Amino acid sequence: MVLSLSGIVHRLSPLRLIGPIFDKELRVSSRRQRNYVLRSVYLLLLLIFVVIVWCNLDTSVSSPAQISQRMAKAGTQIVTMIVAFQFVALQLLAISMLSTAISDEVSHKTLGVLMCTPINSFQIVMGKLLSKVFQLLLIAGITVPILSVLRVFGGVPWSFILASLCVTVTTVLFTGALGLLFSLRSGQPP
Repeated sequence: MVLSLSGIVHRLSPLRLIGPIFDKELRVSSRRQRNYVLRSVYLLLLLIFVVIVWCNLDTSVSSPAQISQRMAKAGTQIVTMIVAFQFVALQLLAISMLSTAISDEVSHKTLGVLMCTPINSFQIVMGKLLSKVFQLLLIAGITVPILSVLRVFGGVPWSFILASLCVTVTTVLFTGALGLLFSLRSGQPP
């Protein structure tokens, strides 16, 4: 059997691995008011933490050199706080978003219908996992402009910002997969 170029491209496509569940989950979640509230609360908490750190900084300086030094120190402290907040918050969100992903399908009695379609179980699990992780990446992306502006203060290299983002995303994938595992285990009928 000879495969055409489009057939080869279709077989090697990474989108084939995640299937239509990824697309469906993204479309459904983009319409939920809960996600807009989630992003707003995340930004509000982030703002509160930044204001707390900013208010605790020592601003009693006299010379321009000391002002520059204090701004670099303030930038470092605020970026470190944002990175720590983002790391913890995204792990908690990953657990809460994915811990009921499969068990909700069981409770709504839609998992049996999904299993009767040509979609395999790997595509169901990966579609749910990657769609929720993509939503969390959007939330993590909210902080990138803030971190870029704070980098102007000095004292924070781009490598630190990129490394912290990579560590956070990797841990979100692990935590999300763990939450999905618990959802699989608790979603099975007795």
